[in-house]
Amino acid sequence: MFIQKGEVEYIERLARIRLEEKERREIVRELSQILEYIDMLKEAKIEERLSFSKTKPLLREDEIKPSLDQRKVLESAPQREGDFFKVPKVL
Repeated sequence: MFIQKGEVEYIERLARIRLEEKERREIVRELSQILEYIDMLKEAKIEERLSFSKTKPLLREDEIKPSLDQRKVLESAPQREGDFFKVPKVL
């Protein structure tokens, strides 16, 4: 499938832009290449699509790890109140 110059001119009017003739030719060429590639993809035979029900879960087992030290975390807080981060009130 190829794009015609008239179609690009129509798109120009819709987008309210003005292209130089050189730009117009380049866009015709690039859009035609894109549409050719899409046609090739349509013709490609896809034998099997991936299905999550057929594959193993991609999750790892849970591991117990030590958490962050509360004092160290609070040291990096811009503002804190006691053992908590202090943040602006959100209503």
